[in-house]
Amino acid sequence: MCELFGLSSNREVDVSFTWRGFLRRGRLNYHGWGVAWYLNGSVGLVKEPKPALDSSIARLLLSGIRSRIVISHVRLATHGKPSYVNTHPFVRKLRDREWIFAHNGDVSGVVMNPEFKLKHYSPVGDTDSEYAFCYIMDCLRELGESVNSVIEVCKAIWDIASRIGDYGKFNFLLSDGTYLFAYMNRIGTLHYLLRHPPHKRYVELVDEDFKINLSELKGQSEIAAIIATQPLTRNENWIPMEVNTLYVFHKGDLILKS
Repeated sequence: MCELFGLSSNREVDVSFTWRGFLRRGRLNYHGWGVAWYLNGSVGLVKEPKPALDSSIARLLLSGIRSRIVISHVRLATHGKPSYVNTHPFVRKLRDREWIFAHNGDVSGVVMNPEFKLKHYSPVGDTDSEYAFCYIMDCLRELGESVNSVIEVCKAIWDIASRIGDYGKFNFLLSDGTYLFAYMNRIGTLHYLLRHPPHKRYVELVDEDFKINLSELKGQSEIAAIIATQPLTRNENWIPMEVNTLYVFHKGDLILKS
């Protein structure tokens, strides 16, 4: 099973603590890892078709990523061999924005289905995940100027996700650099946490014997939303996402469910 990690914050933050726990899940999802983040409007992307725990690059990045939006993924391959091009996240450009996508599940039934024929975007690798992402981007491109309206984008993403989700497990994270979108169609397989002030407690990682006092890590005005396949920390209020619901996070808060 692949796993997802996403972060939205109201300021550029260091993801080292929570992402450290997420990378430990590469021991079971050993076919690849990747992380993408936004910096000054552009995307930074690092990924490798190898276990995260064996990666010196992943260890270096533990103290090297600061951003308002981060999407990460550890992969256990179901479709597409372990390779760089098949490793998540994927990135595509629409107008003047770069979009990031990562997926947990199997929707291989859409690849040869004429209902989901691609027009403008094409996969580089051979995963159903990248194909589904290209289809989403095709549909968003068809919105024209309406792609600048978060309401219209949400409507489109929910419609596309519900149709693709008819073909299997379709849990994903998607971002345009301003909003972080999360969708789940299998119960119990995505959770979110709103890490808001006051930051006056110790938090312990689930996957490692490591804890930290949040007051030493977080500024008092800092808010963040964290999304993960399964909770990454103890002593925090992780909330299971609702099935077939699109969640929209902006500057560290949940602003819309549809």
